[in-house]
Amino acid sequence: MFRNFLLIAQRNLFKNKVFSLVNILGLAIGMAACWFIFEYVRFERSYDGWHANAGRIYRVPLAFTRDLTGGGVGNANYAATGPEMKADLPEVEEFARLGDPSAFGTTGAQQFSYTDEHRNSRRFNETEFYFADASFLRMFSFPFLEGDPHTALADGKSVVISASMARKYFGDEDAMGKTLYFNSHPLIVEGVFQDVPGNSHVHFQLLISLPPDFGHSDQDAPSWYTYILLKPGTDPSRVAAKLPAFVDKHLTKRLSPLNMGAVFFLQSLTAIHLGSSFGGGYELRALRRRFIS
Repeated sequence: MFRNFLLIAQRNLFKNKVFSLVNILGLAIGMAACWFIFEYVRFERSYDGWHANAGRIYRVPLAFTRDLTGGGVGNANYAATGPEMKADLPEVEEFARLGDPSAFGTTGAQQFSYTDEHRNSRRFNETEFYFADASFLRMFSFPFLEGDPHTALADGKSVVISASMARKYFGDEDAMGKTLYFNSHPLIVEGVFQDVPGNSHVHFQLLISLPPDFGHSDQDAPSWYTYILLKPGTDPSRVAAKLPAFVDKHLTKRLSPLNMGAVFFLQSLTAIHLGSSFGGGYELRALRRRFIS
């Protein structure tokens, strides 16, 4: 019987060639479109989930409120926020901050250079770099090819670079221990990592170490992307419930004379790419959800 079905199907195919061709092409295109959509959705949902601590890492955005003119909301926060959260909130195991050149009052591409033993120099203007706490590499799981991510940014005078940057500046030479100049500041290369994958909400080619005691004051602009690592088993809603009192302790006295207020909230690492996004972030996306009315 199955053989008869095949014979009938074959006769119909050849009897109505144009109709059959259109249907087969339509089916093939539909299946291909479904596959591409599936792959796209799978990739979008995979953002940042590959970090070992992904379920415990939260970004801490800052929203301002103003009595008469409304307020603003952004991904960045004060430099002191991370240290203060670790000191005040027992649920916080660690913090890490990233800052681009604007955090120090400069903008645009910055020059990096390397001069080899034969006095040959390679100089390039770079934009994909951040200043980072040593804890950033301990909290996140960016794969290292050389160096120890637990100590690579510990001394405040070092830099870690991507494999692409290692080839760009050092060619076939071993990058480890070499001196790479950031403008006129010497930095020792203490690590080489795999190029950051596409499904990461933040992309960089170089990370420059921050001094261990950097930024323990609120007397600066909110220019630092702040992440916290919660202790295992911590309910993030309990931490979020403590944030109003935390803000009142550290910022209210400073902002009240300006008729301003501030709100901190937690944003799960794996929700950053597809979830709410605010101005001043790594990926400029539409604001989908308002936390401040």
